[in-house]
Order: sequence, then structure tokens, then C-alpha cells
Amino acid sequence: MRARDLRSSSSRELLCCMRTLKMYGWEAAFGGKIEQQREAELQQLLQYWQLQVWGRCQWLGAPVLVAVASFGALLLLRGPPDPPTAFTALALFNLLKFPLQVLPQTANNTIEAAVALERIQGFLLLPEADGLAALRRPQQPQSRSCRLLLIPKSCILFQVPWIQNATLRENILFGLPYDHDWYWEVVEACALRGDLESLPGGDLAEIGEKGINLSGGQKQRVALARGVYRHCRVYLLDDCLSAVDPFVAHHIFSFCFLKLLKRKTVLFATHRLALLPRCSKLLFLRGGRQRFFGRPDVNPFLGVLRVGTEAGTPQRGGNAEERLEGFGRLQGRVGIAGLQHLC
Repeated sequence: MRARDLRSSSSRELLCCMRTLKMYGWEAAFGGKIEQQREAELQQLLQYWQLQVWGRCQWLGAPVLVAVASFGALLLLRGPPDPPTAFTALALFNLLKFPLQVLPQTANNTIEAAVALERIQGFLLLPEADGLAALRRPQQPQSRSCRLLLIPKSCILFQVPWIQNATLRENILFGLPYDHDWYWEVVEACALRGDLESLPGGDLAEIGEKGINLSGGQKQRVALARGVYRHCRVYLLDDCLSAVDPFVAHHIFSFCFLKLLKRKTVLFATHRLALLPRCSKLLFLRGGRQRFFGRPDVNPFLGVLRVGTEAGTPQRGGNAEERLEGFGRLQGRVGIAGLQHLC
């Protein structure tokens, strides 16, 4: 049973990770491993059936051998037996067939039962989950009040994006039907068209496990496109522009946030100060506490925003990134989040 379980688990793992194995060319290695496990299983099956055949021969031939040996010894010692004695002895010898038949099967069933009981015992001895459910009164419970909370369709995008092992188009669609016009509008707004043109196969290119074929910025844009494609009402974005350059960030903010998500609620955390003046509301955090919340034009950090805007504005041939990094060192551990609510 152990050899069979080991081979079954390896086969299940192989089928679940088939795309990854084919991409890395590991079919031969895993196939050889499963063949070795299958050979070990066949060896144990051979021994098992040899014991089964030996037991079958034993319970079929034992009554005959016992009868021949008994009558032969009786014939040599006391002469030929009378018919009543002979037929009674043959009937008793035939009764030995059933015990000899079930003896090997009983041993096999005992071993399988021991393994099954060990597994059941391991499950039953697991720690119990905490929690108490009880009724204080014996009567039927009745609902006296009801509060209905309707949660709008929302999208959460983490700083470390999740990419599935599929094509780039499947990562964006994520099970939704393919809408050609809306799909390419989202791709253009998330600045992915140039990446699709450079990839072999375009948006049908196969992406490895956890997006191994993509850069950090491409992963974030693919995850953002997946969320935008779903037509959600609320978007929670955790620094989704941290791995892109200022030009791409400006493009995404202008064409994705301010155009496609114009009538959506977008809450996003960012360290790109150049984008903050274009938000509807700002929330400044420092040391985990709120320092300011309101419109950009009335906040006490207006000077900070101006410096950040000058440092983060895309400039071809300039040193915008150096000035932005210098500003980040100057501010220390100040966390800034921008809130955009465009309804």
C-alpha cells in the first residue's frame, strides 16, 4: 500500500504541474521517477499474487494430500478401512477447505485494516477547533432584527502581484469572457501594448510560474489590467506603481485612473509625489498616524507636494529619478497615500 500511495501521489503531482514540467523540460526526469516507483509497486504486487497463488494451492490441495496420507498410513498399519469410516473421514477432510481458504485473506484484511485504522486514528487525534455553538433557551430561535449589508464589487491589488501559470491573456481575463474592444482598451490604458508586441506570441505567450518571464513592472501592470477588466466599483491598490518608471506611471494614471476608472472609487497608496496633486483627496501618514486628510489644495504639505511634483515629473534627458530619490532620503520614514474618489 505504501508503494501504491507513493506512486499515486507522484502521478497526481505530475498532472497538476504539467505546464511547468513541459516548460522546463522535466518530463523525462519525472517520468523516470514514476517508472521506478511503478517498478517497485509491481515487485510488491508480484510477491502479493505469489502468496495468493500459494494460498489457493494450499487450500485446494491440502484436503487431498491429508486424505492420501491418512488412508495410506491406515492401510499400512491396520489394513483397508471400512466404508463408513472412509466416507466420514473424507467429509471431515473436505471441511478443512474453508478455514484454509479464508486464512490468507484474513491475514491480508488484517494488514489493510491496521493501516486504515492508523490513518483514521491520526485524523481523529488532531486538535479540536476552538469555538462554541449553543442555544441558551430550548425554544425555537427567532430573528427579531435584520441588517442587510450590500458590499459592492471590489478589487484588491497588492504590491507583490499574483500571476498564475497561464497565458498573458488568461491572466487578464481570469475566467471572464473575452471582450475585444474593452480588452484592448484596458491593455492600452495599463501600458501593456508595447510589452505584448515584444513578447513572442503576443498576449497568447505562456507565462511561467509566478510570472517568471515578466519583470516586476510588467507583473504589476498585468495585475492592474486584470482588476480593471472586471468592472469593479471599488479599487484598493497597494503601491501598484512602485516598479514602473515615471513615464509609465504618468500614462497609467492619466489613461487608467482618470479615464477608465473615472466613475469608480480608487484608494491607492503611493510614494510618487507627482501624482498626489491630481487626486481628489489626500491622506498623509507618519509613524502609522494620520497627519492630514483633505483636498490637495488646502493641505499643509503643499510645499512638499510641489517639491515632489518637480522631482517626479517625467523629463526626458533629465535627472528626475535622482531628485526623487534625494527627496525620499530627505523625508525619511514618511508614508504618503493618495485617495481618489471620482463619482
